[in-house]
Amino acid sequence: MRLSKREKNIIIFAGIFFIIFLIAELLVVPFVNYKKQISLNVVKKERDIIEMAELVSEYNKLTTDTQKLEALISKKEKSFSLFTFLENISGKTELKGNIKYMKPSESKVSGTFKESMVEMELDNIKYEQLLKFMYEIEYSDMGISLKRISIKKKQVGSGMLDVILQIVSYDKIGQ
Repeated sequence: MRLSKREKNIIIFAGIFFIIFLIAELLVVPFVNYKKQISLNVVKKERDIIEMAELVSEYNKLTTDTQKLEALISKKEKSFSLFTFLENISGKTELKGNIKYMKPSESKVSGTFKESMVEMELDNIKYEQLLKFMYEIEYSDMGISLKRISIKKKQVGSGMLDVILQIVSYDKIGQ
């Protein structure tokens, strides 16, 4: 069987096309997919590195904060009582007569620290008295801070406030 020139050309072009297709499928496509996968991996690894750097920064901040808290706790006397401390500050800031209640709560343990909390309500106080009271708490160098505060105005124009505070103190477990 003899093939015409036209049929020979068709078979040659089909053979060349088949060889090009094989080269593309076996070499080019896998290479392109591999390159695309590597690019995606690089982007993912860059995100992982950024996240890791953020976590290291957060860890360092927490470590620093823990060291500061431990330094503040070490300054406290062993017989320190948050309730008594707040009573003394109330007297110092002339708020003792405005205390509606002071309610201590159970200590919460977290890691190597325990948290003691006192909730107190102050009635009919002035804004300046509240600021002075909060200043005495926050800058006492005893590791004490305000956890939550709720302020209500008594009457419009009276300038008097009702305030509910949650004050926390931290101690090392075993102290």
